[in-house]
Amino acid sequence: MRILILSQYFPPEPIVRLRDLTRHLVAQGHEVSVVTSFPSYPLGRVYDGYRLRLRARSEELGATVTRVFAVPHPGRAKLKRFLSYSLFAGLALPLGLLPRQRPDVAYAYHPPLTTGLAAALYHVVARVPFVYDVQDLWPDAFVAAGMLKRDSAAYRSLRAIENFIYCHASRINVLSDGMKNNLLAKGVSAQKISVISNWGDPDVYRPSDSRELRLRLGWEDRFVVMVAGNMGLTHGLENVIEAAARVQDAAPHLIFVFVGSGSAKPALMAETEARRLSNVVFYDQVSQTEAAQFISAADVMLVHLKEGEFSVPHRIFSYMLCGKPIIVAASGSTATLVQEHKCGWVCAPSDSIALSEVVKAASADAVSCQQFGRNGLTAAHGVYSRSHLLGQIEQTIISAQNSQRGSQS
Repeated sequence: MRILILSQYFPPEPIVRLRDLTRHLVAQGHEVSVVTSFPSYPLGRVYDGYRLRLRARSEELGATVTRVFAVPHPGRAKLKRFLSYSLFAGLALPLGLLPRQRPDVAYAYHPPLTTGLAAALYHVVARVPFVYDVQDLWPDAFVAAGMLKRDSAAYRSLRAIENFIYCHASRINVLSDGMKNNLLAKGVSAQKISVISNWGDPDVYRPSDSRELRLRLGWEDRFVVMVAGNMGLTHGLENVIEAAARVQDAAPHLIFVFVGSGSAKPALMAETEARRLSNVVFYDQVSQTEAAQFISAADVMLVHLKEGEFSVPHRIFSYMLCGKPIIVAASGSTATLVQEHKCGWVCAPSDSIALSEVVKAASADAVSCQQFGRNGLTAAHGVYSRSHLLGQIEQTIISAQNSQRGSQS
């Protein structure tokens, strides 16, 4: 089968789902092509070995990759981000999609929403069925982040685009039951929707000895609560800073460690400095290998999401693969995952008192920390294993092609 992957982001950017899917589809004998942009995520700088051009083609991961121009942007540059999304969607059609041999099916990766729009327009023009892989709910995520109001013209415009994409997609993959329920409430047919989780990278993330790193970082006598990964506006991480302030004097052995980058990081660092918190430390973005070492050096990992967040963060599976217990300050599917697999503690989001109490309880319960870590590791190699979930995605792609054939017969 000829399969085209359409995504603004693609390896060598840290998009594990697409890297693994491309390799899997090639290994299964499919002819895979990719239309994407030049790699610059997450720091907004084009990667070494690449240079911005209108279009370039190469062979990567066993697939034919066409890269088209898009404006690199750091996460905080809203105008550049909008321009980047619009340019990629606008150029993907004439430069990447229409001139190529018609594929049997396309696979569109969201975000951003404009990628789905390009896939839907390609379907209208070329009658290519497509699977829409929804990693985040737009514009709902913007509302949760306080960036949009539901009664605004921008929100209504994005909802119209969203509905257009859902209408033309043959299949829609979402990450959680919460996301599925959101789409059902918007009138999307249940027969279109498949719930297929993300997974971690077992080649990188695994339990390891962290004693040397803890000694080097001065953590040997501290209980380390770590947030590792993107620090976005929808995460509500200011509540973690508030929780750290609450326990600084009462529990001096606790330390909150942030590793990574993101739109919210500058404000978090400024608040930490303004409050003179000595129990909060920030580290820059690191490679995946270094991230695995940091995670292994933590005592417990922390996921905080604002109320109304429907997706399950990709990072949680890396935490599970490292055998780490997880504190989840969230509602919905993320909380349900941790509860069902007994791999950590759950408390309400945006409640610094509740979070500080859970952190103190975790630091005093070494037995539960170890058991929760083992439970998460088991789940990461079971129902959330890479091979199991890749097979499910391949089936939705085959199903999309079959549905097109059925509609033509």
